[in-house]
Amino acid sequence: MRFRTDRNRRLYNYRKALAVALAVSVPLGLWTKAHRGVWQAWINGFAGAIVYEMFFIFLISFLFPELEAWAIAVAVFVLTCLLEFLQLWNPPLLAALREMVIGKLFLGSTFAWWDFPHYLLGCLLGGSIVFALQAKILTPKQSDRL
Repeated sequence: MRFRTDRNRRLYNYRKALAVALAVSVPLGLWTKAHRGVWQAWINGFAGAIVYEMFFIFLISFLFPELEAWAIAVAVFVLTCLLEFLQLWNPPLLAALREMVIGKLFLGSTFAWWDFPHYLLGCLLGGSIVFALQAKILTPKQSDRL
């Protein structure tokens, strides 16, 4: 593949790394809902929240590579906290959406205070990974600046 600029090459490599992270997070998140065995209650109930946060941080970083990792992590944390509080409200439209598998996966079904620390952990992990990718891949090296 031929790149016009070094920046285009860095963006391509950054998005490629994020695509791998997304490809890992989707089956991992689905696995948390289907796991049976050791720590089943915690994995089924809360581990998915960690992966959920990371997935959205990776997705937004992939779509908008110019945004800073921590700004994305904070935005994802705030939005998912709002979604969690939205679970306390059950108008007919939201109830119907939550009946579908995709609606249940994205909107959730029951409010739980214990989701908040897991959201925070997911944002810290996802933000750290994206921050490290940005520093390693997007930041021009000293030799590139000459």
